[in-house]
Amino acid sequence: MNIVSVLMPVFNSSVYLKDSLESILCQSFEDFEFIIVDDGSNDATPQMLKSYAEKDSRIKILRNEVNKGIVFSLNRGLKECSGLYIARMDSDDIAMKDRLKKQVAAIEAEPEVCALGSAATYTDASGKEIGRVRYCAPESRLARTPLMHSTTLIRRKVLVDSGLWYQEKYIFAEDYFLWLQLSRVGKIGALKDVLMKYRLNNRAIKIRRLYRLFI
Repeated sequence: MNIVSVLMPVFNSSVYLKDSLESILCQSFEDFEFIIVDDGSNDATPQMLKSYAEKDSRIKILRNEVNKGIVFSLNRGLKECSGLYIARMDSDDIAMKDRLKKQVAAIEAEPEVCALGSAATYTDASGKEIGRVRYCAPESRLARTPLMHSTTLIRRKVLVDSGLWYQEKYIFAEDYFLWLQLSRVGKIGALKDVLMKYRLNNRAIKIRRLYRLFI
């Protein structure tokens, strides 16, 4: 059993996928499996994933024959995760090299923490940093989403023991409601280290999420 299961849903992400995949595969912490759910992509994504999987046995690809949406894909991926911890990753973001190493060390030092986020720096569509950093706010008591979804490391046992899943009825806020449920059974924490590059592009989902962060 691996220490970490990295879970990444993918849909038509071929433009940014290489950077995201390699940022995980080149982590300084190597004891992980990489669960990727291709949500019915019809661009070059399936071929790219196949090529990487042939080179790295840590990659496991699941494919939805038709687009089912992020909540369905996340839950399908969760069922395949076997690691002690689940690290979320988005297919257009870039993880810093020591992301998993630092988060695993931090969460193992605090047994009461069931979900751990980190800070992230924003980049434009080309990957250039725009000079803005977002820090997670677990102390907000869920007045706003306390963790950035793609920066999060979650204890899988807490999810399993509590029967927690992403909820289809909370589309576009599936992460917020998972944090709400997790906060009832454990502590939510965050590192101030910048461990993710969060890419801003023109996809509607990103625009909606960014709007919620800054209002």
